[in-house]
Amino acid sequence: MRHRTVLTVVAILALVTLACSLTGGAGDEPSEVAPPPGESSDETPAPPPEATTPPEPPAPPEGESPRVRPADGMTVVHVPDGEFLMGLDASPYSFERPEHIVYLDAYWIDQTEVTNAQYRACVEAETCTAPNSWNDANLSGDDQPAFASWDDAQAYCEWVGARLPTEAEWEKAARGTDGRLYPWGGEEFDQSRANIHGPEDGYESTAPVGSFPTGASPYGVLDMSGNAAEWASDWFMVEYYTQSPAQNPTGPPSGDYDQRVIRGGSWHSGRDTARCIWRKGTPLTSSEFGFRCVSNTPPDE
Repeated sequence: MRHRTVLTVVAILALVTLACSLTGGAGDEPSEVAPPPGESSDETPAPPPEATTPPEPPAPPEGESPRVRPADGMTVVHVPDGEFLMGLDASPYSFERPEHIVYLDAYWIDQTEVTNAQYRACVEAETCTAPNSWNDANLSGDDQPAFASWDDAQAYCEWVGARLPTEAEWEKAARGTDGRLYPWGGEEFDQSRANIHGPEDGYESTAPVGSFPTGASPYGVLDMSGNAAEWASDWFMVEYYTQSPAQNPTGPPSGDYDQRVIRGGSWHSGRDTARCIWRKGTPLTSSEFGFRCVSNTPPDE
């Protein structure tokens, strides 16, 4: 009798075990199959991610307020001392490589390019030479940028108590200290922020200086991309970045092909020239370029 009872209990336990294995076990939830990557398990497709607003460029650093230079009425902007990133390793052009850290002393730079009206006063003082561009009604407006040879641009800056910027000073004023590609920040060109080749920006030739306030650099400097390409004080040498000093570089003692550096691109050049790192050499006798001035001390007001 005892033997028969044991067999009955064993049979019942076997049936219970078999039932649990078929149902997944008492109290277990049914397992779910994960959807393939990129697909939702629901029948309704997952909504696309919300578009993000591009980050705002950093506010201009606190420090000295802009001043006005009495000699010509130019507003000048303070750029504090410190390091910044110059050049770009990812550039396809060898003369824009390698990127390197440069320290600069503080300086003051013109907020805009020097205008025809300002330059005319230097011509009338018999210190500067009248440019050929004044024969073109599309380029000779009082508030448009003045064109000059390198010698005349330097003469003007000395006439107002300043000098031409080194290309390091020019690039820091345009780029700031965060390694941005364009003065306004970000990695994409924006036609509404600069007067570069094409009528999309509203100008067939040079625009009145300061016409693109949303293209301002971190320090509030204007027209660093487009309008008129600008002279720097440096001689141009293709390999200079491989040997440039890390502090207050002023360029090589002489240049390749007897050329000086120009920066910033112009109204008739391509988008590639709108980048803060763009540089090129050109004969210093050319009078097809604009300029702005710098000084290491504020103007005497």
